Parts: sequence; C-alpha cells; structure tokens
Amino acid sequence: MDSFELGRLTDHDFEMVCRDLFSDVLGIPLEIFPRGRDRGIDLRHTGPSGTTVGQCKHWPRATQKTLIGRLIKDELPKVRALAPDRYIVATTVGLTVDGKEELRGAFAPYVRNTGDLYGVEEIVAELLRRPDLVRRHFRLWLSSTAVHGTCVSLYETQVQFPSKHALRRGRVYRGVAR
Repeated sequence: MDSFELGRLTDHDFEMVCRDLFSDVLGIPLEIFPRGRDRGIDLRHTGPSGTTVGQCKHWPRATQKTLIGRLIKDELPKVRALAPDRYIVATTVGLTVDGKEELRGAFAPYVRNTGDLYGVEEIVAELLRRPDLVRRHFRLWLSSTAVHGTCVSLYETQVQFPSKHALRRGRVYRGVAR
C-alpha cells in the first residue's frame, strides 16, 4: 500500500490539499483563506443548506492528547461563536475511536458524527482514492512511492542507453572512451 508523508507539507499546503479533498468528499465547493487570524475557519462553504466550517490542524509531531486539548481549549469557543451547521476537523495526527468520541462530544452539535473527524489515516485513505488530486499537489507526490515508481519506469522505458558499438566509436558521445 502506498502512503504520503503529510508532515512534508506546510500548514498552508495542508489546508489547500484539504480544501480540494473535502470539496470532492463532501460534494461542495469550499473557500480557503490566506494565512493569519481566521476565527477558527480554515475552510468554509455557505449555501442554502447552511454553513460548513473546516478546521485543518497540521501538527505531524503532536500527540492525540495535545491535539484534543488544544482543539477544546482554543477552537471550541470560536466554533460556538460561529455556530456552523456542520464542523469538520482534518489533522495530521492519528485519531483513535476514543479520541474521536471525545471530540464529537465536545463539539456537539456542530460535529454531526465521528465521520466529520479526519485523522491522518482517513486523509491518506481518501487521497489514495484520488490520484488526480494527488498529482495536482506536487508536495504530496514527491513523497509518494507509487509516483516515484512510475517516474523510474518511464525513465527506464524512454531512455536509450548507448550501445557498445556507439561507445567504441566515441565520436557520438563526448567524454566516453574512444
């Protein structure tokens, strides 16, 4: 199975990947905003069915405990003030069943169910289903073994190595034994 090193992304790159990924997953266009104070809104969709807000936490070295604590302390007050119809969290931290349940309980009714909480494993699984999306984000495919394999394969099939006869003639290839 292939994977991605999401830790190689910058915070903003991670948000851009999440925007494209969750626009596809949810079937709605999502807005993204420049870096800076965002009032707890990294991604947003407003429409007749209400407002969906997405929060992207790119903390590849953090523990689940740290993530949950910071989300509850820092983001929950913002979410309550925004009162979106749906709140989605995407993170580069792995989320266990208990971790998702804790977040769902804390962020109810904005987080509809634990399916609105995407840990690193869910994000990677969704990306693996969307190779076109991965190709659009070069920092993702730089760490993808499948893309590296394809590049090597293309190189091997398209590069013609000089024959022994051509090497002996030497005039065709500079710097090669004459």
